[in-house]
Amino acid sequence: MHYQDDPMKYESAIGEIENIRLLPDLETLSILKRYYAQLCLMKNRFPMEKGDTINVAFSWMDKNSDTSNAVVFEDINYELACIMYNIGAVHAAIAANETRTDLDSIKNAFTHFQCAAYPFEQIRDSMNAVKYSAVDFDPSILTFYITILLAQAQECLLEKSIIDHRKNTVIAKLAIHLRDVYMQCHKKTFSVVISARMLQEWLRTCTVKSEMYGAIAMLHLGLQAEEDNKMAIMFLIYQLVYIIVFRQRNAKKENDFIYHDRMPKSEELAVIEVQIYWC
Repeated sequence: MHYQDDPMKYESAIGEIENIRLLPDLETLSILKRYYAQLCLMKNRFPMEKGDTINVAFSWMDKNSDTSNAVVFEDINYELACIMYNIGAVHAAIAANETRTDLDSIKNAFTHFQCAAYPFEQIRDSMNAVKYSAVDFDPSILTFYITILLAQAQECLLEKSIIDHRKNTVIAKLAIHLRDVYMQCHKKTFSVVISARMLQEWLRTCTVKSEMYGAIAMLHLGLQAEEDNKMAIMFLIYQLVYIIVFRQRNAKKENDFIYHDRMPKSEELAVIEVQIYWC
């Protein structure tokens, strides 16, 4: 790419980028990463940053904002940040779409969850994207995404440990860590600038996952106590698990007498995953 090149030479390539449908697949990842690399080359060769002589307007929608207006900046660094964001989003979507019913699927999900966290770290720590005042680039949201994505990678490790019949203490430690992470995420959600609908969804997801992994931890601690013939400890642990059952019964009672929501069948319950919203 040079100054004297015919601009029509790049018309089809630009059209491909403009018309791309960002589907959560490896092909989309490849296109986004190639485009990001080309942007880096353009940035090094042409003055396209804010205030430079070449003014190219880059426009994106801010999904976490309450407004439907596009955010526009004549700054190639803004485009770089948005593409980096979408690279993370596609990695996360690929991971979330994995069934995780076998080791290969668990491995793929683990890899993509970890890969998804890196772009958000780069945006938060190295790209100074907060200067664009976009909600998507708010450090609190990016930190939340990073924490959730790495937690879901940890979930994959836990699932593999259960399949591999690892020691109960190992499984319990992984589950306790996940319980604590989701508990902290629940607390930090209130400091994140998002819509009320998303806030309720995130709070519900963090609560469910924290309780679920806490129960898994207690179950395997109880199994370990049973293996060690420590029946008093096993009794205490299972008594704590009973508290969860009691809360379940209490929730059912409240629904029967107050809320009257339809009780879904188990097969209707979709796997709850944190949604990564696109720029």
